[in-house]
Amino acid sequence: DMVKPGETLTYQTELVALNELSGKARVQALREGRLIASTEMIFTFKDVDDPKLEEKRQALMNIWTRP
Repeated sequence: DMVKPGETLTYQTELVALNELSGKARVQALREGRLIASTEMIFTFKDVDDPKLEEKRQALMNIWTRP
């Protein structure tokens, strides 16, 4: 099914794997509860030399990885 302008998509994301260097996520796009598209993606974190940014990154990691 093609998605038309004005239609609402809902995205569901599952974090499949995550560590300090990279992660893997599975994403589904739904329209009215029906699966329209799905994908998996792998991502990496860029090294940063900014203590405040690293602190924010660690706070997000704690949120993403809590049970």
